[in-house]
Amino acid sequence: MRTLLLVVLPVAGYAACTNPTAEAGAVIFSQTAKTMQYCNGTDWVNTGASLPSAPQTGCSNPTGTAGKVIYNNTLGVVQFCNGSNWVDTACAADRAPGGFGCAGATPGQIRFASSVNELQFCDSTNWVAMGWGCAGAAIVTEPEVVAYVSSSTNNLIISSLFNNGDWIDGTKRKRVVINSGVTIGSTAAATPALLTGTGRLNSLVIHNSGTIAGAGGAANSGSGGHALQVQETSVTVVNTGNIYGGGGGGGQGGAGSGTTLGTRDPTSGFRYSVDFSSNPPTDYVWLDAGSGSGVQTNIIWNDAAVAVGFPYDSTEWDTGGYRYYRGVKQGTTNFYSVARQVITTGSTTGGAGGRGQGSDGAATSGLAGGTNAGTGGAGGTWGQAGATGTAGNAGSGSAGGPAGAAITGSGYTVSNTGTILGTY
Repeated sequence: MRTLLLVVLPVAGYAACTNPTAEAGAVIFSQTAKTMQYCNGTDWVNTGASLPSAPQTGCSNPTGTAGKVIYNNTLGVVQFCNGSNWVDTACAADRAPGGFGCAGATPGQIRFASSVNELQFCDSTNWVAMGWGCAGAAIVTEPEVVAYVSSSTNNLIISSLFNNGDWIDGTKRKRVVINSGVTIGSTAAATPALLTGTGRLNSLVIHNSGTIAGAGGAANSGSGGHALQVQETSVTVVNTGNIYGGGGGGGQGGAGSGTTLGTRDPTSGFRYSVDFSSNPPTDYVWLDAGSGSGVQTNIIWNDAAVAVGFPYDSTEWDTGGYRYYRGVKQGTTNFYSVARQVITTGSTTGGAGGRGQGSDGAATSGLAGGTNAGTGGAGGTWGQAGATGTAGNAGSGSAGGPAGAAITGSGYTVSNTGTILGTY
């Protein structure tokens, strides 16, 4: 956001500048140097970059003509229009926007400090000298070209915001301003939300007042997406907004092992046949000794003793790959009808992990697995790895996927007064 400038200029009456003549504290726009200047009592001092060749086509966002002065609330800096671009009057590292005023002065108010002979503005926190470089020496003379991101988008490459001539111009610093309320996201975890691009000459300043967010990692240990990837060096990131790495996907639950029941014989009902003299024998009987009888409990199937001596009060018994069932008692004897069912033992699959939080969706919980299998791990939130899946009775759960970085690459510095979730 930009506001019109409130200017207060106490002028010292004992010293003056020439060409043109003015007293200390006077402010002009030099049509020759294409820069805003002030009289320090002896000389005219540039408050920002001097670009004599700046086209006089007017500034945009907001609209302004050469010499117009504004206060940029987002950046916390007084700017002037040099005829084509808005030019900062102080280094980003010296500014602290978002404060509560400078001892009663409003943000954007300008004063001439006669004790040090310099022009200063209130950045909402401190009085900042105008026209001094980041190293604290010399007048700011480096020209720059500025691009603005004013609407939300996905998978943005910063180099695409500049014309190629400016991008490869070694005399111009590049600055991109991401406005408040704008979200730059990604449609896939493998692609960062914001790339700097390559082939640039001179430095790049990224001022983020919006949100830069990577995509979430896929279920079952997918890696979260990066928010910002710096592809070349000499980059300064000034963050007053949000930069979020995508959450990692949750790990899959461990495998389980369980039994399933197959074909039943007979399909319904039970078998019962007791004729020990038949040839071939066809006896099918459950022999229950009864409590305290001292007689073993047996199962006879097709005249073969398939189970011998198990507890008398059992109603089913597993042996030889089958589950046998005790049926109806036959008369007054301890004989019962019998049936059996095939037992199959096999592995079951662990539950799927949840997806990670990202610009493309919220984090989700893991799913339950099959019989005796583990539950999938939950997807990670912004900048966090996914959770490990729980173990099953036949295997451990998988580790969750790593989170995406908030900022990755090399050769960059970060000034952060906002929120950064993820490594940088």
